[in-house]
Amino acid sequence: MVCFPVNLKRQKMKNNLKDNILNALIAQRGELVKRLVSFVSTDTILFLSECQIAENMLRLVNNLLCVDFVMAEGLNIPPKNLVQTEIVERYLLSSSAKKTALIYLVATELRSVLLGILWAENKASNDEVFDCAFFEELQEQKKWGKLPEIEAKHLEIRNKLADWEMWKNEGSLS
Repeated sequence: MVCFPVNLKRQKMKNNLKDNILNALIAQRGELVKRLVSFVSTDTILFLSECQIAENMLRLVNNLLCVDFVMAEGLNIPPKNLVQTEIVERYLLSSSAKKTALIYLVATELRSVLLGILWAENKASNDEVFDCAFFEELQEQKKWGKLPEIEAKHLEIRNKLADWEMWKNEGSLS
């Protein structure tokens, strides 16, 4: 029996996970893209109207994708945002399997397809997308103090982003 060092085992598991994600994506690409697109008009950043970082991210997304998303007022989805989803769908369908997989991973972890796109396109860093996605939680922590379980969850998410960033930088995303 061959014993691998722990970090080599972890790397092999990460490589297997990447292969599994890509294979699943290739097999169900259309369904996955539809699922992502179904969340775009209710994307987290569209409901953070009092958040400067969300406004900056929205500007970046609008420029990158040549769309015109606007911030929601209250809980109402602006009709204008519903039209923009077709452009996002075309973008996702034209992206490589690896890029779409990374967008999916980031989007599901951060509750934001648009942040996932900005991150995959290197228009926003790990810290920027994290700070935007968890803006309200981070503000509450400043006001009320930090909870160990929330800190642990945030660290876990930051570690995932770092792992995905390494994968993103392996080869091309084209």
